[in-house]
Amino acid sequence: MANRRDALTAAARLILDVEAIGRAHAPGVLTVGHADTFPNSRNVVPGQVSLQIDMRHPSEAGLDAMEAALRQA
Repeated sequence: MANRRDALTAAARLILDVEAIGRAHAPGVLTVGHADTFPNSRNVVPGQVSLQIDMRHPSEAGLDAMEAALRQA
């Protein structure tokens, strides 16, 4: 376990950050709607995860702030 670099664990942390950023920038919305792991096998530690994130805000400044927070995360 000490030698693992699990991309799915990192993605899980990022997904929690995405939720927190969305809540912090209300009325904006930030959501992870889809995730794929590679390789997708039950007995292999994922080396890569691809996420699709939806980000919306009624103002351009709000979108910019959310994007900056997401990049920081």
